[in-house]
Amino acid sequence: MVLSTDSIDDPRIDFPLYTISSHTTSIKVPENQNITHLGGFGIFKSITNITIAYVDKQSITNETLEYFEKNRCQIDILLTFDWPLGIQLKSSLAKDKFTVPPKGSELLSQIVLLLKPRYHFASGCGIFFEREPFANLNSLSTRFIGLGDFGNVEKERWFYAMNLLPFSETKPDHIKPTSNPFGSIAKQLADSEKKEAGFFWNDGANKRKRDAKPPEGYVCKLCNIPGHYVSRCPQAGNKRKLPDGYICRICNHEGHHITECPHAEMQRSRRPKRDGSKCWFCLSNDVETHLIVTIISDTYVSLAKGGLVENHMLIVPVMHYSNSRELELITDEEGLITVKSIQEEISKIKTEVESVFRKKGQCVVYFEVFGGGDQNSPNTRVHHMHIQMVPIPEELEEMVEDAFKTEAENEGLIAQEALPESSFWPFIRVHLFGRTPIVFTPPEPTDGVLIPFNLQMARFVLANLIGKPEYANWKRCILEEDEETAQAESLRNILSLE
Repeated sequence: MVLSTDSIDDPRIDFPLYTISSHTTSIKVPENQNITHLGGFGIFKSITNITIAYVDKQSITNETLEYFEKNRCQIDILLTFDWPLGIQLKSSLAKDKFTVPPKGSELLSQIVLLLKPRYHFASGCGIFFEREPFANLNSLSTRFIGLGDFGNVEKERWFYAMNLLPFSETKPDHIKPTSNPFGSIAKQLADSEKKEAGFFWNDGANKRKRDAKPPEGYVCKLCNIPGHYVSRCPQAGNKRKLPDGYICRICNHEGHHITECPHAEMQRSRRPKRDGSKCWFCLSNDVETHLIVTIISDTYVSLAKGGLVENHMLIVPVMHYSNSRELELITDEEGLITVKSIQEEISKIKTEVESVFRKKGQCVVYFEVFGGGDQNSPNTRVHHMHIQMVPIPEELEEMVEDAFKTEAENEGLIAQEALPESSFWPFIRVHLFGRTPIVFTPPEPTDGVLIPFNLQMARFVLANLIGKPEYANWKRCILEEDEETAQAESLRNILSLE
């Protein structure tokens, strides 16, 4: 495989050879059928089932980033001409190799963050540099290899040989990788176009500071002019440009976006309306009772809606409390009796769940998420404390804490053992059975603006850890009601919680 060439067309080549371009000009299509020029960007699978993504020099654009967002999958090899900006960061080997930082593309760094390839080869700097593996959240690390130019006089190595199995046949790494070098870039990324994620997103905490500027290379998708986010585009109020072949999903007609459909109001009026002031988990409301595994006394166990894995469960206090910190701050005598009962039942549930799933070769990750807000916040009033229990393969157990710490660093969160002092401050608390919990929380804002707080972070980490990044969105995991009922019944039979 040749990373960058515009002229190879040797009839003596009798083996499959793939190339990408190093220039912004068009290239001559090879006549040798063994030589394939991959084009600008894309994803393909080799005959040995290796998944390869590629981006040539002229294709490092927002369009390419959007393509990979829509076609996300596990990438074995990423081929690019340019280097990603910041690849030398957090690398001890880079300190000996470079006197000045190597040139790179920030947009390409975003692509690498998104794809999390197992190997990344680039040749744009013309030097050989094999970086230490750095951490990703899919239980595998990324190995970056910069290659020299073919036949260079400095004798920089221009080739790399390896024995690589497809991702599906690969076991998790047991090496100690460095932190992800692109963490600081990840913190700058805009959050104005969140993917749908249901009630786990904290809408109030994700508002961007009004004078925030987009990162270098960001181009507004409405007007194709850099310098502002699409949410602040001067043309945002105009009728949006539709992609070729776009069909509205409401009326199945062309010519308008779904948000501008004349039938949208009629469609909305047909939907059963849920009272937003009502809690999802209070048993006095219209909860989905077929999901409930058992009610003990002051807590109940429920199957998670859209569970990340089979037997993904929730521990829920019967009384409405917003989070664990609120429980800790209760001081009245009657309240303390209830709190003690809740805590004892939570401990009992975890012990039983751990015992059952250890016999199945699984460990259980427990986490609680609270999005923050004051006593008048709808989020605080409606959010009902619940602890999620996610069984995962035992062989991933030692990777859980590092995976969470890496993503928390990327999100700009701080790690600590204790819950926040205030019961209104957002947090994610994660722990494995018998270990000290880790609490991730936003730092105190220096300019009065809280950093965006991704309430899906825990699920995102675990989805990547088990090799199913697409499951980070709970709506993609919803089962039919009869399947949910059967799974809840199965849990009743294997758990002794009465």
